[in-house]
Amino acid sequence: MSEIWVRVAVAAGAAGLGLVLAWLARRRAAARPRKVRMPGLGPGIVLFTSETCDSCTPARDAVVGRFGDDGVREVAWEHSPELFDRYAVARVPTVVRLDADGNGVAFEGVPDRSVLDRLAEGP
Repeated sequence: MSEIWVRVAVAAGAAGLGLVLAWLARRRAAARPRKVRMPGLGPGIVLFTSETCDSCTPARDAVVGRFGDDGVREVAWEHSPELFDRYAVARVPTVVRLDADGNGVAFEGVPDRSVLDRLAEGP
């Protein structure tokens, strides 16, 4: 094998490893809840989205599929940017479960079954 192909193979392997590590880091971040305080939005499930977000549709499908249309309030950045600023929502999709006082937990990314189960348990 010529030297150029060895370099190409090493570069492709490094790029592939980087992609896998980035994917794993994103999955871990999505499954890790953070405590939030969002007075005025609760109680219930709130989904923060954007019209330009590719992963917001699968997140919406997962959340609405689990909790129903009536059980989820969607807040789109294009319609309510002030809420994103007020509650420091930096990434979409972000799904939040809030109690009546506005205390709750937030998960970033497309929620998997374990995240949906934790949301169903309450804040």
